[in-house]
Amino acid sequence: RRQRREQILLVVLEVGIDTSYELIEEAAGLKIKYPHQVHFLLGNHEYSELVGEEIMKGGVCLNILFKEAMKKKYGEYYQETREELMRFLQSWPLAIRTESRVFLSHSTPEAETVQHFTLDFFRNRNENFYEDGDLVYSLLWSRDYAVESAEEFAKRMDAAVLIAGHTACKNGYMTPSPWHVIIDSKDRNGCFLHIRLDRPYTPADVAKTAKRIHPQQQQARKPV
Repeated sequence: RRQRREQILLVVLEVGIDTSYELIEEAAGLKIKYPHQVHFLLGNHEYSELVGEEIMKGGVCLNILFKEAMKKKYGEYYQETREELMRFLQSWPLAIRTESRVFLSHSTPEAETVQHFTLDFFRNRNENFYEDGDLVYSLLWSRDYAVESAEEFAKRMDAAVLIAGHTACKNGYMTPSPWHVIIDSKDRNGCFLHIRLDRPYTPADVAKTAKRIHPQQQQARKPV
């Protein structure tokens, strides 16, 4: 019998637009080439661009730098290109939940808002989704990994594992709660996770799949 060929899916938790329009172009190119295999999750920087909220770092507004870089690149086609960019970002989901109960999102919400989250919140996204942004903001900007809030959120999402980004990890990943696995792909210690969709996982199982993006670096050490 012919062996069934496995399909590989790529989920990117954190693109981060900042000043790099080239990165968005690359993301769009990947999505066009592999529309059913490549998936981007909305992060705090993309969300801020959608709602016009400024992100400041070191006294510099990253949104302005991004817009100026786009204007320089696209010139008279800037406005048209920006409208297409907004549509592209609006198509990104807030989260992905697998049948094996692995939940992926840019981050997880603060303790004060966890009680307001349901699976229907993610399923019923429409054109008015961003008008009430308190919950979206809490989901995308929080770094609350307290055990109690993680447990409640995992219960509400019917999830065994919460995979997120948004937080720098010295060793490329970390497990700050019994439900979380935080992945960080930047810098020389950046890691990625490789999980299957046909088997259940615990957070410890997921953490064991962490691999270095740059193979020349030492193998991923134990998370902190």
